[in-house]
Amino acid sequence: MKIIACGSVPTIIAPEKYFTGRVLQTPIIEKEAPARLRATLVSFEPGARTHWHTHPLGQTLYVTSGAGLAQTWGGPIQEIKAGDVISFEPGEKHWHGAGPKTIRSAKRSMSRRAPALRRHGAGRSSRSRRAT
Repeated sequence: MKIIACGSVPTIIAPEKYFTGRVLQTPIIEKEAPARLRATLVSFEPGARTHWHTHPLGQTLYVTSGAGLAQTWGGPIQEIKAGDVISFEPGEKHWHGAGPKTIRSAKRSMSRRAPALRRHGAGRSSRSRRAT
C-alpha cells in the first residue's frame, strides 16, 4: 500500500501550450508499467479551457465541482456539471473547460501508451511520451 499525503504533491499552473486561461493541475497518481493509469485534478478558472486535442487511448473526466463546457469535433457544445462523467473515445478530437462565469474542477483519468520494445535489448523498454 502507498499513501500519498495531502499537500505532498505540488499544484502547478498548466502550460499555455495546452490551455487558454488559467488552469491548475494537481497530480493524483501516475502508475509505472505495466499499469498505465494517470490521474490529475484539473481546475479551470472562468473562461479557461483546453485547446482542441486527442488522446490515443481515450480520456475520462469526472467533474468534481462547478460547471463547464465540452465539445467534440463536429458536435455541439455541451454543458457539464459536478457529478457528470465525460468519456472521450481514443483519438476523438475534443476540448473541455470552465463556463464563461464559473470555475470547473475535474478528475482527469487516462491510460498512457505502453512503452515500446527496443529492437535490440529484448525485455527493455523506452519511456513513453506524456499524453495531455
